[in-house]
Amino acid sequence: MTYGGTITGNLSIVKDGSFTQTFTAANSYTGTTTVNAGRLEVASAAALPGYNTPGMVAVNSGGTLLLRVGGTGTWTGTQIDALLGVSPAVFQAGSTLGFNATGTFTYNSNISGLQGLLKIGTSQVNLGGNSTYSGGTSIAAGVLQATTSTALGTGTVTIDGAGARLLLGNGVNLANNVTANVADPGGGLGALQGPASGSATFSGTFTANVAPASGGHIVGGSGLVIAGPLVHAPGAFVQIRDGNVTLANSAGNNTTDLRLMAGNISLGVDSGIDPNAIVTMSHGGTTNATFNLNGFNQTVAGLVLGATNGVATINTGTGTLTLAGNVTSAATAAARRANASTTMWRCRSSGPSILDSPAARFRRR
Repeated sequence: MTYGGTITGNLSIVKDGSFTQTFTAANSYTGTTTVNAGRLEVASAAALPGYNTPGMVAVNSGGTLLLRVGGTGTWTGTQIDALLGVSPAVFQAGSTLGFNATGTFTYNSNISGLQGLLKIGTSQVNLGGNSTYSGGTSIAAGVLQATTSTALGTGTVTIDGAGARLLLGNGVNLANNVTANVADPGGGLGALQGPASGSATFSGTFTANVAPASGGHIVGGSGLVIAGPLVHAPGAFVQIRDGNVTLANSAGNNTTDLRLMAGNISLGVDSGIDPNAIVTMSHGGTTNATFNLNGFNQTVAGLVLGATNGVATINTGTGTLTLAGNVTSAATAAARRANASTTMWRCRSSGPSILDSPAARFRRR
């Protein structure tokens, strides 16, 4: 519900109910503003009188104050500083501060408090600073980029909506847990992405609750080190879509279905993949995936070669790859015959380090 008229007079605003109420005009009412439930979206600081005055704005548990950012006349970083700097705190435990991005917006100040943070809107929001808010972060639409390691407070980051993505900036080491509920981050994209240049580290627990309809769960970009556990819900899987990804954690992985769709995936530690995992490689279109052991040792429960055109390469170096199960193809017999001349699977080793798999080269036929 949107109201574009001006609210004036000696009155107060109380927002109840689960719906979203939007104020777009410059208001001049002199009373307080209280959000008890649902969302109150204010298109500009002028729409929220007293935002920088103690006691004039309160967001209670179950309520969200949604600030429109990134466009002409929307909230600025300085105005948000004033809102968040009011004492006593505007936001109570269980409440939410929201950003609705209509254009790219960067906010590098610290965010503290017991509230959570919500990102909506199709445009990108870049968060820096040393934030300590503890209510968690929800990405419902668009891209949220963490440009510092502590930009997202201390709670879990939940990726919830179609097209929603979490981007890590160069040099970031994000320790927050991340839960991916999104099934459609976008073609060729990932719910969790590394930077376009440089490298970043993710050291929390990544949990995939659904299988992606397009794109994947993880895209490495120029470089992404996964230093925390990879976990998926029953019936789901973890998919690395593309880019340069290093798997550098051996504790707590619970990923029995891991899919390496494309890109360069490398080990950074022994058993960087759950030893109980069935690993599928190059299973989308003409995608090519390379798995580098980097001199480390890895056991997998089985290897599945993808269903369509593509090349999958395994480079063991001085490491040992143990296949505890079978090497199989996801393609039908007809597809294997049709694509025999264009689809190839390679396994390169510097020594006798491929166990339970006598062939050093796999080709569909």
